[in-house]
Amino acid sequence: MHEVLALIQLSQNHPIKRSKRVKADKSQPEEVEVSDQAKQRKKRQPMKKDNFEETLTLLLNWNKTKPAKPPFLLDLVGNVCSKPLRKQLMGSDVKKDQSRLKLGKAEVKKMVQQVMGRSDKVGTKGLEVSVYGQEGEVGKMMFKMWSVNTPVLMGIGWKTFVKDNDLTKHCDFLTIWMFRHKNSDEICFAIDKTRHHTVTRPLSKRISKAVFKNPN
Repeated sequence: MHEVLALIQLSQNHPIKRSKRVKADKSQPEEVEVSDQAKQRKKRQPMKKDNFEETLTLLLNWNKTKPAKPPFLLDLVGNVCSKPLRKQLMGSDVKKDQSRLKLGKAEVKKMVQQVMGRSDKVGTKGLEVSVYGQEGEVGKMMFKMWSVNTPVLMGIGWKTFVKDNDLTKHCDFLTIWMFRHKNSDEICFAIDKTRHHTVTRPLSKRISKAVFKNPN
């Protein structure tokens, strides 16, 4: 009995200290695990445009050399040939899952009028055409309106053309003609490539407007 009373008195003199709950510091942001998808979005920064004076001078000098007809196809091109269209190759033009070359609407409209006549239009169903490379190689492609404002050359033929000519985005510039074949009167295209190694980015609006009449 005396031992029990002693224990009670001891507990009263020395109460058990309970650990206090630590409140969360709401002033500090909680650590959140960033998903791989969020990291990728963060890394995707818009590519800087090429606005260098050296690039402008280079392309203006290149643009002065525009032959009226594709020099590598003089024997196949008759009297009906469009004025050449020029464009910088973009990433979407050489993507394997795209299989299409995007062309400027205003320039293509002029091409069609010069070669096919004012009454002919290229719709969404398109027209099968022969496309010649600078080595004289030829492949079949579809020339069509991909959307209301986007004429394209597309299909497996374009995918093969990209591979065979080692086409590379940004540094490769194309000169494109539309013409009628001298013998068959078929609608054809000819594509010549010029590589400017110092150009590694899309052109700025300033340079595009100076070099191309109707930039894409």
